[in-house]
Amino acid sequence: MKTSRAIAVAALLVLASLRVFAADAAQSPANPEQMNRMGLLYATGTGVPQDYIAALAWYQRAAEGGSTSAMNNIATIYFHGLGVPQSYEETVKWLRLAVKQGDATAQNRLGTMYDAGLGVTRNAHDAFALFTQAANQGYAPGMANLGRAYARGAGVKKDEPRAYTLISAAMEIGLRAGERDAAMYELGALSQRLDAKQIERAQLDARAMVETRSKEASAREVTASNAYRL
Repeated sequence: MKTSRAIAVAALLVLASLRVFAADAAQSPANPEQMNRMGLLYATGTGVPQDYIAALAWYQRAAEGGSTSAMNNIATIYFHGLGVPQSYEETVKWLRLAVKQGDATAQNRLGTMYDAGLGVTRNAHDAFALFTQAANQGYAPGMANLGRAYARGAGVKKDEPRAYTLISAAMEIGLRAGERDAAMYELGALSQRLDAKQIERAQLDARAMVETRSKEASAREVTASNAYRL
């Protein structure tokens, strides 16, 4: 009985804090990241009923205030058609807005849209340019995608040692589980085509790359933690 009461009290405290949080967000239009986090609560159904329309409304307010995390989140809403008609064109629109502000997550995601021809005309050169921008900021998924572009010769001259370096560095900096599995597969395929000296050189280059970019990557991951990605 005591346990049940404790759980009930805890739940009430959570709901109360969420109401306060929502009120603060509504009264603080100058705090776009707070509004973005409110959108995350509705998108994930954390402490409130899951409601993608409400999430989108909060994201849009946050995006108007300049939140690139919110722009990425709106892109996700449209990419998957969560509570709205699915639209790659709308996805691209919101990613471009975040790219204009130099957001590495959006640069990488827009690059994948160009690479696959989703919402835009397929263009390997544009994809490569966007992956390069993200990789130059130490963003691990962008580095991995840039490595794949070098491995395939997509939008750039094929360079498998460079591909091995970039993908290895991306894994060291940190990739999500699915991304990491794909990167490991790519490295395995590359290792079959490179000799021992090329691999050793690529690994040394990867370590040097990690040393110079890990701080930037960590900062980007903090920002990306406020982005809702399925």
